[in-house]
Amino acid sequence: HLAWKSAGWENHIDYNFPNPKTLGIRTSEHLRYSGGSTLGIHRDFESVYTILISLSDPQEYDGGEFMIEHEGGSMTHTKLAKLKAMVFLSDETDHGVKDITAGVRETFANELWAYSDTPLEQKRPSIESWIEFLDDWEWEPDDAVWEKPIFDDDDSDYEDDGEEYGEWVYDDEEEWDETEEWDEEHYDESSYEDEMMEEGDE
Repeated sequence: HLAWKSAGWENHIDYNFPNPKTLGIRTSEHLRYSGGSTLGIHRDFESVYTILISLSDPQEYDGGEFMIEHEGGSMTHTKLAKLKAMVFLSDETDHGVKDITAGVRETFANELWAYSDTPLEQKRPSIESWIEFLDDWEWEPDDAVWEKPIFDDDDSDYEDDGEEYGEWVYDDEEEWDETEEWDEEHYDESSYEDEMMEEGDE
């Protein structure tokens, strides 16, 4: 957020730089490169900002300069001092790391994106896989219990088709209100009318 403000991105007139506070963490990675390692020029597609924090002194490794390729093919090379950070637009910046010929280069890399924070097991998901994860996620609200409808003998086939019928019911709500939608779909209409008439007679 400090980099976003100090770079003048907050009120930029030519480009909309999203406020980092409105973004989620897509990934956080500890990157360790040793002799012979390299990272080719690429972009961090589907992310908004990439934040790199150097965990090594430049004297601790040879080579390993961070590269940014500009339009026209010109290159910028830099070595961040230990605990210094760099922020750039993830999917618009061509970047990479030159060959490391000796020593160890360590970096803490974070990517922010336009979605919520991802759990650790996701490991830098794509937008498509993230949406699938959210669709498959089993939401279980607090202070609620899973209520299953009571089936008649004629409705036993609903119990064997592999689906779970029911609704989340809160303690302060009536069971009928939570299962009404299921009843309207599966309840025998004539039986329902008979029960309503009996209730009216009472």
